[in-house]
Amino acid sequence: MFTRFSRVSRAALCATVLGVVHAASAQPIVDADLGRFDNVADRSLQQLVIVTPDNPVRWYSVTLPRVADPHRLLDIFTWNTIAYDTEIGLFAADGTLIATDDDDGAEYFSALTFGITNPAAPGRVNPTTAPGQTAPVPNDGRDGSFSGAAPGPTAATYYIAVTEYDATFANNFSVTRTGAMTGGLATLVVNGRTPGGFTPTSMIIPADTDQTLDSFPALDVFVTGPVASVAMDASSVGGSNNVVFTHLFDNVWEGRFAIGSIPVGPRGVIVRATTPIGDRVVAPTTINVRALGYTCAFAQDRQIFPQAGVNLYTYDTTFSDLDGPWGGCSPFTPSGDDIWIRWNATQNGTATFSTCNSDTGVAGAQPDTLLGFRRECFIGSFDACADDTPGCGYGTRLANIPITAGQEYNIAIRGYDAPIVNGTLAVIFTPGCDSIDFNGDGLFPDTDDIRDYIAVFGGAPCPSGTCGDIDFNNDGLFPDTDDITALIRVFGGGACS
Repeated sequence: MFTRFSRVSRAALCATVLGVVHAASAQPIVDADLGRFDNVADRSLQQLVIVTPDNPVRWYSVTLPRVADPHRLLDIFTWNTIAYDTEIGLFAADGTLIATDDDDGAEYFSALTFGITNPAAPGRVNPTTAPGQTAPVPNDGRDGSFSGAAPGPTAATYYIAVTEYDATFANNFSVTRTGAMTGGLATLVVNGRTPGGFTPTSMIIPADTDQTLDSFPALDVFVTGPVASVAMDASSVGGSNNVVFTHLFDNVWEGRFAIGSIPVGPRGVIVRATTPIGDRVVAPTTINVRALGYTCAFAQDRQIFPQAGVNLYTYDTTFSDLDGPWGGCSPFTPSGDDIWIRWNATQNGTATFSTCNSDTGVAGAQPDTLLGFRRECFIGSFDACADDTPGCGYGTRLANIPITAGQEYNIAIRGYDAPIVNGTLAVIFTPGCDSIDFNGDGLFPDTDDIRDYIAVFGGAPCPSGTCGDIDFNNDGLFPDTDDITALIRVFGGGACS
């Protein structure tokens, strides 16, 4: 890690550190030629720069357009993920010093920006604050309209010097080192562009992402190019309008956000990346906010707990999904999606599931629904399914479904050919008798169950095992001799009532 010296301490060091002077009347020997920026509208280039005590100044040549064009922008800056104090100087081919910079970039990096002096001009961004900065980075052509050192041809070769603080630049390719030399690395970036045609970085965002309401997803973004920060506007999905992403590793950034209580459907969000000198690139993506229970696997998000009698539940198949298979239910091939509801039964009994108006009590048009019913989500087929029950119009009823305590059940409601908004499902539950293994010892039929039931019925604690409740027939009345009668009837192999 590199040490940042204060301005006071750096000035003190200047008196004790022997200056290293690099001066030349001839063009310097370059470490690399960065190529031409005069023959294309937009170009960006990055060059790794390693500065050491043995090589305190690195030189790079570049061909730039020698025109005073206020509509073109030229950025030259240093950047890296590790704080390092750089200075840069730009020289004409004859050694004339054009401009220098120290600390105009993010943290302790340097930035020169030429060209567009009006920050409101089309294609420019508003001033932004980069990490480590206490004031906005203008990025608005603050170093003037670049036109080289003197009139000349339309393009010419220029030289960029990169060194570590503290240095003094002068004409004749002069770079005088007066500060303590620690050495380090940085990335030199040269951007030449016209407004609207340049993206200083690029982002890859996963395509449409399915999420449910009240979820907390993580969005990974793969970024190339110099990036100081990445953030997302999640206001369209009920979250913050400035979700700041975390730099995980290499070019990967991740943002976690909360999906709020909003209408379901596809929601456009914008991710923006900001370079160390304030340039931005934005990329849109879509978050598909799905209804709770949009597949059987998410039925746990819409659990129900029916009691004896009629239980009403609302549902909405808009922006849900198709989670079959439905093909084996009957000879139809509807196009609508389905919504799933889960019931973890705690009592034995029978149930009727219905979207018929006569069962739901809903007046008006009856939605065209299909009903499916199965236990575990992934058993591959329905235990029961139906469409257009006689007497229900387009509604559907699944009647007298046996329910076993401790079993998971998943109910699917499907709009036949169009989404259903604010539909109503009726679950009519008739509790049956409890298990005859009253004491829960796994042995039945067993006279110990009758003995233990009578003991508990009389107010004693459970003599053995884990006893159930004394409302054996689940009619809500207890203590009640009908429960003893039902227990003996079921014990003998008869019906509950």
